[in-house]
Amino acid sequence: MIISVRFNSRLILVGFVFSFLLFFPVWMMRVIGVSCFDRSNV
Repeated sequence: MIISVRFNSRLILVGFVFSFLLFFPVWMMRVIGVSCFDRSNV
């Protein structure tokens, strides 16, 4: 039981880190794009 919980927590942690590394560049590109769009509009 404890081993399964530990494995599940490790799997969730790895998935969270993987999703963070995957979405961080997309989020940065979106923030830069929004700032560029705001500057072009204004």
